[in-house]
Amino acid sequence: MKGCLYCWTQAELDVLDGDPALVPHDTVRRFAEEATGHFDPDEYELAWRRLAHRVIEILETSRTPCAPRDWSRRGSRAGRRTSASRCGR
Repeated sequence: MKGCLYCWTQAELDVLDGDPALVPHDTVRRFAEEATGHFDPDEYELAWRRLAHRVIEILETSRTPCAPRDWSRRGSRAGRRTSASRCGR
């Protein structure tokens, strides 16, 4: 899978491009939270098709249901990691 190599290692992108069962939960969650511009648009759509059931599974089995508090962290964490000034996307 082609993606931002500032935010993702090639090994992580390779795992995302492979068998969805082998992608670690943390990587699936990061992928779900990541800005779309960090991946090739065609590959991003295919990756979502492969990983959507994993994202749903993680949300269903998380200790705390998906609540505004849980996703509010997304903005601050994603903003630091995906800032245009840091990775150019």
